[in-house]
Amino acid sequence: MDHERWLAPLTGVIAMGTGLSIVAVYAYGRSLPVEHEVTVIAWAPVPPEKAWELLSDPARRPEWAPRVERIGRVEDVAGHATWRELDHSEDRFDFMVMGDTFPRFEVSTAHPEDIGMRGSWTWTLTPDRDGTAIALTEHGAIDNLLFRGVWALRTGPWTAIEEDAGALSVALGGDGAVRRVDQ
Repeated sequence: MDHERWLAPLTGVIAMGTGLSIVAVYAYGRSLPVEHEVTVIAWAPVPPEKAWELLSDPARRPEWAPRVERIGRVEDVAGHATWRELDHSEDRFDFMVMGDTFPRFEVSTAHPEDIGMRGSWTWTLTPDRDGTAIALTEHGAIDNLLFRGVWALRTGPWTAIEEDAGALSVALGGDGAVRRVDQ
């Protein structure tokens, strides 16, 4: 009987806290811009043509992209070659190749409704010192205010592209260091 005295108020406090947290994340998402653009640069000690061999072949992403367990071609979307990558927990991400003319490789979300965001990622390879500067730019948009708030609090715009650019650098013999470019 004693536990019933404190159980109801505790349940109420937990419910209120959860509700207030959701409202706060929603409000935070509302304060953020719908669209974002961020760029990072990594370096690899190989010529741009060598970097291009690895980057421009989506089937080779599991060789260097840490989140990608498996990848394969799926039905084209809007006339663009479309690939599905799966991570270790079988989460999928479908992307279309929008452009693949050396030294620029561009992909875009194939089914933005599946992941709650629209985005494109442009890789540009430039000769730099005795190797290649690897620039990766993300152009993204998240319409859902709650999802935008959760995304900004959890990872934000930099995490995924820093990981990918750094991983490509390492796969090509670089140190994986990545620097952010001020927009």
